[in-house]
Amino acid sequence: MKFLLFARIAFLHLAIYAAFYFPLLLTGQTQNYLLHPSLYDEYKSFQLLPGGGVRLYVLSDQNNGWRSPKLVYVDYSPDSLQIDPVVVSISVPGEYTNYFANDVVIGRFDDGGAVIGNNFFDCDYGGPGGVYKLDRDGVVEWSHDFWLEGSFSFIEGLAFADTNTIYVDEGDYALFYDFQGNSINHDKPDTIFNFSIQTPFGYLGGYRDELSIFDLGFNKFKNYLLEGEIISIEPAMPGIFRIKTTDKYYEFRQDQQLYYLPFSTLTYPAVWSTQHYYWTYDEWQKSVVQWDTFFTPLDTLLLPPGVAPLSGTVNGEQALVMCAYRNELSTGVVSYRGDEGGFHLDLPQDIGISDIVLSDTVLVEYFDWSVPYAGWAYHIPDVAVVVKNYGVDTISQFYIQGHDLLDCFWWCGYPHPFWFVDSLQLSPGSSDTVWLGSFETRCGNEFNPELCLSTIAPNNKADGNFLNDKFCQAFDTILDVKDLIEEPALSLYPNPTTDFLYFKGFAPGFENNTGSIYTSDGLKIKEFIVPPEFEGIDVSGYTSGMYFLALKDKSGNSTVGKFVIMR
Repeated sequence: MKFLLFARIAFLHLAIYAAFYFPLLLTGQTQNYLLHPSLYDEYKSFQLLPGGGVRLYVLSDQNNGWRSPKLVYVDYSPDSLQIDPVVVSISVPGEYTNYFANDVVIGRFDDGGAVIGNNFFDCDYGGPGGVYKLDRDGVVEWSHDFWLEGSFSFIEGLAFADTNTIYVDEGDYALFYDFQGNSINHDKPDTIFNFSIQTPFGYLGGYRDELSIFDLGFNKFKNYLLEGEIISIEPAMPGIFRIKTTDKYYEFRQDQQLYYLPFSTLTYPAVWSTQHYYWTYDEWQKSVVQWDTFFTPLDTLLLPPGVAPLSGTVNGEQALVMCAYRNELSTGVVSYRGDEGGFHLDLPQDIGISDIVLSDTVLVEYFDWSVPYAGWAYHIPDVAVVVKNYGVDTISQFYIQGHDLLDCFWWCGYPHPFWFVDSLQLSPGSSDTVWLGSFETRCGNEFNPELCLSTIAPNNKADGNFLNDKFCQAFDTILDVKDLIEEPALSLYPNPTTDFLYFKGFAPGFENNTGSIYTSDGLKIKEFIVPPEFEGIDVSGYTSGMYFLALKDKSGNSTVGKFVIMR
């Protein structure tokens, strides 16, 4: 017979926070892009580290091309207002473990470590990636590549099963690992938690609308029935855990009591707390409301376009708020750090493009591939871009990105034109010129004689360029044919690859064909003659990203294929 103790839920009031009133030492504020350059960054979760640090987990594609996100983390030290955070890409053995990462699940330990599982999807097919454990320093202690080990069911969840066991849910199957990474036999628990976390006083587990409280020996001693189904269990600050349901927010505290917060999840999709305040994100009003501990609203902070708060916490004696940032080109993550008493969520424009000058008329071709569809190719001549610094800081490095794709493919995105610029020193109010050279785009569904560019991430900071930084310049065109553009007949494999690349399908024989490899921005980095005994191309020394392989036969006929290097 199963006995459940359903405990009373109290209302949280000022007395709970009395212990936190002390002066803050650090002042000022800063904001950073967590990751850049990238077209795709997605905040997943955060973890409190011993000593006051915070670790953020972000799914990120750093290739500016074929979407191949990996899970990375960013650590904020307690004095991170003075120390910029460093992005760390989690390197896990195994072909599909944290490569093309999808459906990431994280089980957090109280000591700062975590067990992480993910599926993968690489545009052609998908499956279970694997499971691995990070220690508090971010080092991979152990890992299991499910694809390599012959487990082909998707990972649906991950939870603590007892004081030394992790349960991995694969639908009709269950896998169990001890905390040292050994595969073990274990009885399937009566309740498979959708969410679980280790705490200083035991464990929390959430299943549907039920929150279970376990002591350090994994003995259940309390159950709470909540309003709405549990969506997440997160650390709010040391010793305090926030539970979000489809209807309400709750906090479980060190006194072993659960308190509800007077905020609806329908009105406020994000709620967080700092030393002396609560904060709510009002999605409809595009604002953040600051509340005291009596839940009286104190201030309303308007948000800049494209910024949407996701979560927040304390970071030493600072406030740390994580936000999604979306503009026309990308999905990013922006963090704000600073004194909670003077906190703001501004995102001023730092730099912008004030003019684009093309050195010549643009040659335009029409190409008629059977896949994916017909369209226009634009041969853009040398481009000069005038960039102005609208901000208050000197800018020494930034990125310029085009709005038109370099190429089109079926369901996987291919890169935009992209340039890193570190040759200028732009003082506040000054302007200077960047020469981008020539390039080509092959993704014009409609005839559109216009070039649009934006600046991104000056000095690795977020830039308020959601509406005010897209600069477009019309150009004169001439319709002609420069090279015959045909459907590609070159098959490259394995693709993506890490060490060797092979090809087939260009001609009956490859002997004495000339091969060239180019970077995604058109720089030739290798030229070779295909030998009679071809054993593949060694690409082990290339960095991660997308490349082009061009082959030309003795008659001058050419074909081009694309491949991706993954590290």
